[in-house]
Amino acid sequence: QLWVVSAGVHDVTGAEEVRPEDAPLLGAARVIPQEYANVRCRGVDVEVPAPAAGERAVRQLAAELLAESGDAVVALRAGHRWVQGFEPVRLPASAGVPARLRERGVYLVTGGLGKIGLLLAEHLAETVRARLVLVGRTPLPPPESWDEWLAAHPGNDRTSARIRRVRGLEEKGAEVLVVAADVASAEQMRRAVEQARARWGAVHGVVHAPMASPADGDVFAGIRDTGYSEAWAQFRPKVYGLQVLEEVLAGEELDFCVLFSSLSTILGGLRFAGYAAANLYMDARVHQRNREGGAAGTSVDWDGWLDEDAPETAGVGLTPREGIEAFRRILAMEPVGQVVVSTGDLQARIDRSVPTAPATELAAEADGDEPAPARSGRDVSTPYVAPGNEIEEVVAQVWQEMLGVELVGVDDDFLELGGHSLLGIQILSRLRREFQVDLSVDALFRAPTVAGLSAIIEDVLLSEIEEMSEEEAARLL
Repeated sequence: QLWVVSAGVHDVTGAEEVRPEDAPLLGAARVIPQEYANVRCRGVDVEVPAPAAGERAVRQLAAELLAESGDAVVALRAGHRWVQGFEPVRLPASAGVPARLRERGVYLVTGGLGKIGLLLAEHLAETVRARLVLVGRTPLPPPESWDEWLAAHPGNDRTSARIRRVRGLEEKGAEVLVVAADVASAEQMRRAVEQARARWGAVHGVVHAPMASPADGDVFAGIRDTGYSEAWAQFRPKVYGLQVLEEVLAGEELDFCVLFSSLSTILGGLRFAGYAAANLYMDARVHQRNREGGAAGTSVDWDGWLDEDAPETAGVGLTPREGIEAFRRILAMEPVGQVVVSTGDLQARIDRSVPTAPATELAAEADGDEPAPARSGRDVSTPYVAPGNEIEEVVAQVWQEMLGVELVGVDDDFLELGGHSLLGIQILSRLRREFQVDLSVDALFRAPTVAGLSAIIEDVLLSEIEEMSEEEAARLL
C-alpha cells in the first residue's frame, strides 16, 4: 500500500489555498499501480491546517491512511472527507460564433504547427478570419523562400506540408505570424508576444497546446526509466511553458485562455507518469488563477485526438471534426475552470483503468475472468503474422481470450488491440501461471507485442535454467 499525500491540489471548498506545485504527485499515484501490480496507491489531498486545528487534521489523516478504501483520490478538508467524482454534461451546439471569439481576433496558439494546433488554427480562420500567432520550436523558412523550398523538396516533406497548411490558412482569410520559440523561454516568448502586439496591437485569446519534444528526453517512459530528463520533457512545455505565458501576457485583457490538458490526469496510463503529472499541474494552476481574478481560464482534459484520416467510427478517441466541435462548444459555454472530454463512459473507463485492489485480488479476478466476447475482424494497422513457436502461440492465445480478438498476430500492438492497464495485469497473471515466470507490467509496455513479450519470457526461462543445478535441470526435462 502506498499513499501519496499532497497539500491543497484540488479546489474543493473554494476557501482552501490551492497549491498546483503539489499536483504532479497525483500523476504518480495514478500510474504506479498500473505499472506495478503488487502496489496499491491512493492519493490523499490535505489542507494545510491552522495551528489550532493541526492535531485534528493529523488524526484525520492517520485515520485515512489506516482505513481500507477503494477510493483512488480523497480530499480532507476541515474534518470532512471528499471523494472525487464526475457528472456528464451535454453542451448544446451553438448556432453562431461563440461569444468569446471576435471577428479578426488575435489568437496565440502554442504548439501551433502541430497536428492539433493547425486544426484549431484552421477553425479560427474559417470562423472569424483570425489573426494567428503560431508558436512552435521548429522554425519554417522565411515566407519569401517558400516557393523555392516547395520546388526543391518532395510533397511528403514535413516542412513543405506545414508551409501548405499555413498558406491554406491565409486563403481562408486569416493573417498568420509563424514564430519559432521555445514556450519555456521567457525571452523568446516575450519576443513572440511583442511581434504580435507590434503587428496587431493586442492578443485577445490563448490556446496552450504544446507538445513534449524528444530532444528533451524520452517523451513517454515507464516509472523505472523516468529520471530528470524524462520528467523535463513533459514539464518543460506544460509547467514552465504555462508559467512563462503568464509572465509575458501579464496585464493583457484576454477573452479566453484554453489549456490542452489530458484525460491521463484521471485515467493515468502505462508510461504516462510524467505526462499525467505535468497536465495535473495545469489543471490545478487554472483553478488557482481563476481564484486570483482576471481572464477566466479553462483546462480541458482531452481524450486522444485521432489522425485526420481516421474513420468516423474509430471508437475511443476524438476525430478532428469531433475535437473541433467540442472546442467550439467549450468556448460557447459559461467559463469554468476544468472540463473533461471522454468519448466513452468515464466512470467505466476509470473502473477499468485505475486498479484499487491489491495485486493478489487482481490476480484472483484474472483467474476467474471469463474470456472477453470475440470481436470480428482485425481492426489494427499491422498485417497478420502467425506465431512462429510454442511460446508465441500461448501468448497469442491468451491475448485473444482476454482481449476478445479472434486473431492476434505476433506484431500486433497491445494498446491498439484495445488493451488497458487492468487487462495487462490480468494477462500477465495468466502468463505467469502458464510459464511459471515472474513478469512485471513493465515488461508489457517495453515489449507490447506478442513477439516482444514472448522474447522476454524466453529470456527469463533461459536465465532460470542457467541458474539450475544439473539435477534440477534433469528433473525439469
